[in-house]
Amino acid sequence: MTRMQQRGESLNKRTIENLIKAGACDCLRGTRKQNLHVYLQVMDGLSVTKESMEGQYSIFDYAPEEVKETLKTPLPDIGEFPQEVKLSFEKEVLGIYVSGHPLEEYLPFLKKNAKSSASEFFLDEESGGAGLKDRQETTIGGIITGKTVKYTKKNQAMAFLTVEDMTGSVEVIVFPKTYEENTWKLNEDEKVLIRGRVSAEEEKDAKLIAEKILLFSEVPSKVWLQFNSLASYEEKREELDRILQENPGKDEVYLFLKDTRKVRKYAGAGVQSGEELTAQLIRLLGEENVR
Repeated sequence: MTRMQQRGESLNKRTIENLIKAGACDCLRGTRKQNLHVYLQVMDGLSVTKESMEGQYSIFDYAPEEVKETLKTPLPDIGEFPQEVKLSFEKEVLGIYVSGHPLEEYLPFLKKNAKSSASEFFLDEESGGAGLKDRQETTIGGIITGKTVKYTKKNQAMAFLTVEDMTGSVEVIVFPKTYEENTWKLNEDEKVLIRGRVSAEEEKDAKLIAEKILLFSEVPSKVWLQFNSLASYEEKREELDRILQENPGKDEVYLFLKDTRKVRKYAGAGVQSGEELTAQLIRLLGEENVR
């Protein structure tokens, strides 16, 4: 801020708001949420001119005494924004994520469900092609960061999406039939899993032609539980049933019996997998038996 003052630039409310959203004020006291809550009342009392200033002064050195007093008051007890909100603010004002990536918490999910990453679609300058072959079937997972809707000669809507994962971005082509079936899912910031076929041309990044699109929340997970034998399963069954029934959801549970190497689908209802359920199952069965 001092440098901006010395260059004769004004610090308006939007500038301060963007600095807070970008994390540039994280070194100051308070959270981003707290600072966004109070900065307007602080800025209302500031008079910042475009005159060149000498010396190293803080913008708040020019605040009236009553405004300085407000700076000494405790910040509101409202905590901090969720990480996903902080990241969206960074993307909004900087065009990039700084303090993390919104897909970080989904890495195990993507490892299990996505066959390819965005980087595999990039042009390899040495070979003159992408890492994936033309018409190869694959699945990617990521966030929709861009969407353009166009119309065919038959006046049917189709879309060109930009889908970003932690390695880069892929252009996804959604033809009319698939677009009509999935229109409500194709919004910016939605997290999607897209299965389709690669469209690869020489000297260009490859693209993906979408065939099936699922929101992350629509993809059922599988919980795998390992037992030495059917008898060892029966010993834990009552407590296991209780835990699973307390976490109802759509995810399937499978039992693996080591002695016979057989897999059995759990006969009860589905569960909602997550950290809480995993912790309960580990306490009951041991970490090596829960996946």
